[in-house]
Parts: sequence; C-alpha cells; structure tokens
Amino acid sequence: MAFDPVQKLIAIGAGHGEVRLLGQAGVDYFLKHESDEPVVHLQFLINEGGLITVQRDDSIHLWNYRQKTPEIVNSMQMSKEKVSCIYLPFQSKWLYVGTDKGNIYFICLANFELSTYVINWNKAIDLSCRIHPGCVKHLSLCPTETHKLLIGFEKSHISLWNLQTKEAEQFAVGQPQIKCISWHHDGKQFMAGHSDGSLTIWNLRKSTEPQQKINPHVSNTTCRPITNLIWQHNAEGEQLVIFVGGLPTDDGALPAVSIMRGRPTKSTVVAEMDHQIVNILPLNSSPFINVPQHPYGIAVLLKSEFLIIDLFSQGFSCFDNPHSMDIHESPVTFITYFSDCPVDLIAAFTLVGRNQRKQGVKNSERPWPLTGGVEREGASGHQEMLITGHEDGSVKFWQASSEYLQVMYKLKTGRHFEKIDETKNVSYAVTDVQLCLDSRLLLISSASGQVTLFRFVKTESSQDIAVVTLSQLCASNRPSSPPINDEEGKIGNKELRRQLETSDSRSTATSTGSDIIEQIPIRVRGGSMRRPAGYTPELVCQIPWIGGHTPEIITSMALNSAYGVLCIATMTGVALVDIVSYTLIYTWANTEICNRDSIPLLPLQNSEASPSEPQTPTITVPEENKTFVGLFRRATADFGGPRRGKKLSLAMTRGQQSFETSRPSCDPQPPLTVDTTPQRPSTLTPLSAGCDQQTLTPPTFQLHLPPSRSHSMKKIVRRVTVSVADRLKRAKSFQATAMEENSESSMCSFFCVLSKFCRPSIVHFYF
Repeated sequence: MAFDPVQKLIAIGAGHGEVRLLGQAGVDYFLKHESDEPVVHLQFLINEGGLITVQRDDSIHLWNYRQKTPEIVNSMQMSKEKVSCIYLPFQSKWLYVGTDKGNIYFICLANFELSTYVINWNKAIDLSCRIHPGCVKHLSLCPTETHKLLIGFEKSHISLWNLQTKEAEQFAVGQPQIKCISWHHDGKQFMAGHSDGSLTIWNLRKSTEPQQKINPHVSNTTCRPITNLIWQHNAEGEQLVIFVGGLPTDDGALPAVSIMRGRPTKSTVVAEMDHQIVNILPLNSSPFINVPQHPYGIAVLLKSEFLIIDLFSQGFSCFDNPHSMDIHESPVTFITYFSDCPVDLIAAFTLVGRNQRKQGVKNSERPWPLTGGVEREGASGHQEMLITGHEDGSVKFWQASSEYLQVMYKLKTGRHFEKIDETKNVSYAVTDVQLCLDSRLLLISSASGQVTLFRFVKTESSQDIAVVTLSQLCASNRPSSPPINDEEGKIGNKELRRQLETSDSRSTATSTGSDIIEQIPIRVRGGSMRRPAGYTPELVCQIPWIGGHTPEIITSMALNSAYGVLCIATMTGVALVDIVSYTLIYTWANTEICNRDSIPLLPLQNSEASPSEPQTPTITVPEENKTFVGLFRRATADFGGPRRGKKLSLAMTRGQQSFETSRPSCDPQPPLTVDTTPQRPSTLTPLSAGCDQQTLTPPTFQLHLPPSRSHSMKKIVRRVTVSVADRLKRAKSFQATAMEENSESSMCSFFCVLSKFCRPSIVHFYF
C-alpha cells in the first residue's frame, strides 16, 4: 500500500498482478500487469503521476497513470537476488532496493538501470559479527541529514550508512528481534518495534544501548510482535505512536491497531479489527518528513477490507468508505443483472443502505479524506443494478451505472431463522433471486430448501412471518404415481382439500404432523420482531428434507406480484402459492405435468352443487389429442372489458418452439358461436400437425354443462383480481372470463409463466 499526500491517492496491491488506485468517490481505477504474480511492494512518485510496483517474481515496473490509459513505462528483472523492501525519498531520482541477501542496490528512474554504487551486507555490519544479518527489512533516510541511510536487517542488526564516506555506524540492538523502525522528525532519534511486543527509542549519539524501553500493554506475559510502527509529533511536541501488535497472545485476541497520545502511559486506545491487518499508513498533509505534523487519518489495509480511521474525531471513528473492497467477502453463489431500473428504486436502496451502515457503527461525520482524481462520466444513461447472492446467505445490491461497483444495500437472509444445531449440515447459501422492479417484492431461495418472500418497507416494522410447508414437493412424501381407480373424483377432491389444510400460514409448526416437522431442521422465529427499514421477511415456504437429512433442491421459481402468486419447482413437482392469503393453491407432480399418467378429474356429486353458483360451460376435448387443459378465472375488468362473460375452460396445446392455442387459424369471416344449451353436447376437434391450412373450415363448438363444484372448490375459483389501475396491489387469486378474440393472447401469457417449469411437451393445469 502507498499514499500520495499531494494528489490524495492511495494504491493497493493485490494478488494476480492487480493494483487499485483509489481517490474521491467515483475514482477507482484498475491496473493489471501481464504477469499474474502478486504485487508485494508499492511506491508513489509523489505528485508526478508515477507508480513503482514490485511483483513476487522480483520484477520492478514503473507505471505512468497521468494519461487516459495507464501503462508501464519501464521494467527490469532482478535475477540473482530477491527484493525484500524498496524505498523512494521525496523528489529523488533513485530507487533504493533491499534484497534477501542483505545487499542494497540503486536504480535510476530516468533509464531504469542499476547503479554501480552497491552497499554490501558485510560492509554495513560490524566486523565482529560472524553470522549473516539476514534480509533487509527497513530502509529510510535521516530527515535532517539526507546522506545518512538507516538500514534494518532481519536478525536485529541496525546500521546507519553514510552515503558520502561509505562508512557505517552500528547499533547494539541484540535481542529481541527488530520488526519495524520509525524516525523522529528531528533526525536525532528513532523508535523500533520488537518481536516481544516492546518499543525502544534509540539516540544517534548513543548507539550502545536504547535511550528508553516501553511495554505498551503487558510486561509480564508473552505478547505478539509489533509489525508496523508510526511515530510522529505535532508542533506542540505532543507525540503520537501508532502500531500493530503488542497485545497478549490470548486465544480470543483479535488483530488490533493501538493508538497512544502524549506520553505512553497517558492514554492508549486499541481498535480491534475483524480481519488480519496487512499494513497501515499515516495520511499526512505534507510530503516532507522533517516537519512536525500529526496525520489526520490512518489507512488500514485488512485482508478483506480497507478503512481509514479519523484521528480528529472523538473515539477514533472510521470514515464512510464510498468504495467497495471485496465482492467475494463471502463466496458468490448467484448473480443477476437488472438494466433500466426505476430511479426511485435506486434512491431507496441507497438511502436504506446508508442508514444501515450507520446502525451499530458510529462513522465519522467528516467527508472522505481521499479527494484525488476526476470521476469519469458513466457510459450508460440509465440506472443499472447488480444483485449477488453469497454463501453465508447475504444478498448485496450493487450500483452498476458507473465504471465501478458500489454497494447500496446488504440483506442477510438467515436472521429470521432460529439457531440450529451445529451437527446438522444446514446452509443458507443463496441459489436464486427474483425481484419485481415495480412492486419491489423480492423472492430468495437457499440451498436448504426454503424460499423467503421479502417486502420493501421505508420505516421500521414489526410483524409475524407466515409459513407454508410444501410437503408435496419432497421426494420422500410424494407417491410414485397418482392413485387411479373407479373413485378418481373423490380421491382428487380429497387431495386438493388435504393440500389446503396442510398449509398453515401463521406459525412455525404446520398441521402436517410431527413427522413432517422433524424433516425440516430450519425453523422460522415465531412472534413479532422489530426490523429496520428495508426488506423484511413476509412469507417462508419450506420443503421437508428427503429422509430428514438431505435438502430438496429448488430448480426454479417465479414471482408474479400482479396476480399475487409465486411458483416453486423442484425435481419432484411444481407448487403454486398465494402470497396474499399465504396458502398453497395446488401442487403438480412431474408425472402429471409430463402426462406420463392420466390425471383424475374432479367430478362432484349433484348434491354438492350450489343452486346460487352459475353453471360453467366446458369444452370437451378428445382423449387422443395431447393438449393443455386449464380452468382460469379472471375478472373482465382486468382486461378493461365492461361486462362479464360466461366462464370457459380453454383447450390449449404447446408446440416445440412456441405456445399457442389449439384452435385452428381459420377465416375470420364466419362468426364463432357458442351454444351453452346442455341438451346439445358435442366435441371440438383441434387442428392436426399436418393439416393443410388452405382446406380448413371454421370449427363448430358443442358444449355441455357439468355439475357445479363443491363449496371448497368455490372458495378458490371465485376469487377475482383487481383492475389494471390497481395491479400493483396484491390480488386475491385467479379468475378468468369467457374471452373474445382479443383476450385469448392474455390468457396464453399466464400459461407461459407456469410453463417454464415444464420439461416435455404436455402440461395439465387444474384449479
């Protein structure tokens, strides 16, 4: 990590030869080397638009990022020695390179060639030392005497090398081992961090022993080594010591940054981090190291995150980072893209996400300190959004309209479930996401066989979560074939009633029995819970596990907020759920959908017919024709019609490439007449595949009136939807009317919603 205090830019090196340049909000540029070797060292040519990078294969590159497309200007390869550290003084034309063999080389930035001036390790250490000092860990010039170079070796050897006289002055450090060094701005003393968690201050006039030794935390126990150190003073002489490490080696201790103001014993603040700390840098206002100054912030690079601590705020809070750092903080399991999103939707996600980040974490009220760079205008003029589902069950909403991704909102989908036993292998990994941009309804499925419907709310809310158990979609609960006997109608009627009775919508325990409950290891939290603004869970559809130990795989799902339904498909079948009343409408087995076995119709007794229910004319279809048969109820107002017609059941057929009605395309001149008189039954013969189009004649329809359905069936089929003006409101259920020629295409469109779950040629729908 490197910082340019003049341009206010930060460069971060990463794996696979990648470098990120971060500035103000919107300035996030990506540099990529030809080699995939990780970037291990970075140095800015301050205020010159240049950047030096060193990769793990010991290749050194000079980038020019002042132009529109950054490119590498010069490169060189270290062949015999490995690069262990680099140092570039302000306004210097020479790059100092330390190697693993303890030697220091100098590279001219003008032509990128090595100088003949070399500092060998055996000349930099004391002649009485008989062992190799190890690799070079630190290089820095004295702030006041720039001809003196401080060299720190791996095995606790420190030398002050005079570049003019080529002489060295050694410091008797000994043990414990030195890990890091920081200069005082007066150039007369420096501070060193050791492997035992202690700090020592050395004076240049006395090299035999340290001037002061400090144990910042605990002195009588073993502490972690201090790996990074910053020592600075302001104009009043108040010192600021910032370091990483030094805490006791306890099992539960987290990585932390310690901040000491004034004297070391006056005040010490420990900022714990969630991830491993890679590096820290002071954000100074001036690039000169010989002036007294305190940094206004500390840049902390973590393994999966980047943050800046505000040193001028009370409690050392962090700045709100406008840049997204790690899209793979949890592995991505699902991704989807939305183009031309509503502007109010993007604004709502941004506002809720900003309030979400403020909860539990007090961010600094000051603006983002990195103000360098100029943001480019986005290539697209419309709003774009990216949604990613992750292995831990979280869902992130990304703003994708500009050149970089920015997190707008984060949703955790596993919080509304109870804690589970660690012995059970339960995963909340997201497998599918469906979002309605108009109603803002969100449907999410996970790897453990549960589907959750979320509703977006602008304020805090508190409500129960409805639960529907889809036991018919479990392979162990679904019979191999539907029962077919002489009493098919009674059995089919009982099956539909059983499905309605087994979908309890307001509790975590369903009425399917204890055997079904035991097959679902994930339980929804009961009772009302206070939830913040954003997406709140409203409905959970659970599928029992196969044998109680293997989750059912959800292969596909669909959401239709206008009709108020959702559809879930597994390897066993398809289920249709009402999201208004939180009930299961019906389920189809794959054998029924694929027409491998005949589906029993539901003839009802005449005694169950209601005299107030109007009789429903139906179309009789020959058995040998492979057709879709479905009964749809829909309000005429939904199509803008002023009147209600009689209800029909439409015979439809599905081709291999399209979805069309089974009625032949004939000459429109002869009118289509429908006789609803029950004394004149006849049949409708659909168009054959090889029929000549020119010899077709208008079809004749003969209808018969079946008995009315029972009271339990009327409870489902008599629901109507609202008008087109209120389509965003939740509809009660499906109803369809007898439509004329202009409304048949609308009926086909709903068939297409459910047909995506069907594999082979024929599908049957019953309501």
